[in-house]
Order: sequence, then C-alpha cells, then structure tokens
Amino acid sequence: MFLSNMDKFIYTKTHNRSIVGSINEQIYITQHWIEKYLPTDELNIVGLNIWLNDSVSLQLVEGYPRLALKNALQDTSIHQ
Repeated sequence: MFLSNMDKFIYTKTHNRSIVGSINEQIYITQHWIEKYLPTDELNIVGLNIWLNDSVSLQLVEGYPRLALKNALQDTSIHQ
C-alpha cells in the first residue's frame, strides 16, 4: 500500500544545514561500511539498511528513521 503511493513523493532541494549534515553523515557511514567488505561480492546490504535506519536522526520527531517509517505506514493504513 505504501509503495503504491510512491508517485506522491516529491524530492526538492534543501538549504537546511542540519538535514544536509545528516545526509552527509549517512553517506560517510555507508562508505565505511562498504569498505569493510571490499574486495568481495558479499556485501550485506540488509545489514547496512538496518544499521542506517537505527541511526539517530535529530530531525525526526521519532528520533530514528525506522520508527518514522513505521508510524508513516500505520498512518497510511488507518486513512485507507
């Protein structure tokens, strides 16, 4: 249900330094995570995704991306 509404997402530019800093931190974490597995074909993308979604994000009311998505999914199911 959530994925069927993907056409409603809008991506825009931001000049909010806090958000840009959070995105840069996620990129930095991802680069170092991937380097642990190189050179290899066995890259644990699921583990990386879980780790990133359990990272604190001060811009989110919930504090963690995983909780924010969970709440968004619950809100979506309630309204449909």
